Amino acid sequence: MVRILSKLHEESGAQISKANAQLVNYQGQLKQAVTEQYKQSSVFPKLSEGFEKVSSGMDALANKTAPMTIGITAAFAKGVQAATNFNDQMTEIRALLSDGTPAAALSKQMDTLASKSKGWAKQYGIDTSSINEGMEEMIKRGYDFNQTVGAMPSVLDAARASGDDFGTVMSSSTAILEQFGLKTNDTASMMKNTQRVTDSLTFVANKTSAGFSDMGTAMEYVG
Repeated sequence: MVRILSKLHEESGAQISKANAQLVNYQGQLKQAVTEQYKQSSVFPKLSEGFEKVSSGMDALANKTAPMTIGITAAFAKGVQAATNFNDQMTEIRALLSDGTPAAALSKQMDTLASKSKGWAKQYGIDTSSINEGMEEMIKRGYDFNQTVGAMPSVLDAARASGDDFGTVMSSSTAILEQFGLKTNDTASMMKNTQRVTDSLTFVANKTSAGFSDMGTAMEYVG
């Protein structure tokens, strides 16, 4: 009987030990499951929230910088168009001056005209497009490189002083130079003669109601 009781006690103890071991195992699994659940319920939502904040910040930044980007793109496009127009005008002027002019000399002349056009634009506040049109018109009227370079500064001075349109001042001044035989091949002489004409026309324009266009027409009859 004692042996039976002893054996039952041993078996019960073994079962209890086994049950305790299983309980410890279950507790460990439960702890691991809870830990994983915590990670999923806390870290991932935080990460998701972080990503949403980053995304929102990027959208806000894009919205703020979009107008600037558009403005820069528009300015760049405008600059490219202006450069293209300038080069086209220089090409037309080159074609007008190319008759009988050696290639090397012509290239040097074009470099000078391009440089002066940009310099005059800054100095007188007139866009290079108008200046190039004026030079082209002079050359079409028979002015060579030296004559054009000599006449342009005085014409630009007169346009600024009188307030009249540059094209009108240029047409009237060059017409009078031709009518009175003041057109020369020397740059220095051309500058001097053009200055005389534009100074006289500017003086009359400022003292009377007549403009350069009116005086140009009147001088055609005098000439």
